[in-house]
Amino acid sequence: MLPVLAAEAPATSFDINAGTQGAGISLGYNINPSVRLRLRGAMLSYSANENWSGSDTQLKLYGNNVGILVDIFPGEGNFYISAGLNFSENKMRCRSRIYREPGMAANTYFGGIEYAVSGSEQAEIYGKHSWNHAQPYIGIGYQDSLLGSSTFYYSLDLGINFMGNGNLTVGSSGNLNYRDTNTDQMKPVTNSVLEESIRKEGRDFFKIADDLCVYPVLQLGIGARF
Repeated sequence: MLPVLAAEAPATSFDINAGTQGAGISLGYNINPSVRLRLRGAMLSYSANENWSGSDTQLKLYGNNVGILVDIFPGEGNFYISAGLNFSENKMRCRSRIYREPGMAANTYFGGIEYAVSGSEQAEIYGKHSWNHAQPYIGIGYQDSLLGSSTFYYSLDLGINFMGNGNLTVGSSGNLNYRDTNTDQMKPVTNSVLEESIRKEGRDFFKIADDLCVYPVLQLGIGARF
């Protein structure tokens, strides 16, 4: 029979883990056989290049976070219930470059709106979707000895970070104008125009961001107790 980790004497632990929160580490301390405190951190970064309306667009996802958790082991067994607070920098970002041909004004449609670059070779349109920095966490987990070892173990965490409603901020750089359909004149861009075109052009990308108020956590770890 494999040893039950939680039922042994209070101990510190360290593990490396990977999953939906990215790659990270965890430090733990067993107050008693039924209660453990944990400090967990992870880094997540993903990027991809897309072509939106002929513009070079880069999409990025950031998920750097640190969590303070309390693990409760019912019956001093291998299963545990976790609750705590996660401090995160979750962001989804897009950045599109509109280029101007030498000697010509660059006109392009982005999200159904006509834009033009003047006085420079290129301009950028960007949007960033971010969530609450402090995110409550609740989950369950399981840990057991690794290959019968009394020192090494494996673990599995499954839970949810409550991120709250996200917030989209937009902006631009370079000399960028848009065509006002009411007057048919080119005007300097405004944030409301940028948000409209970004949401239309990247509707799938930002539809996910708008609907994402909780973040699923699945982390696998291997560690040691001291």
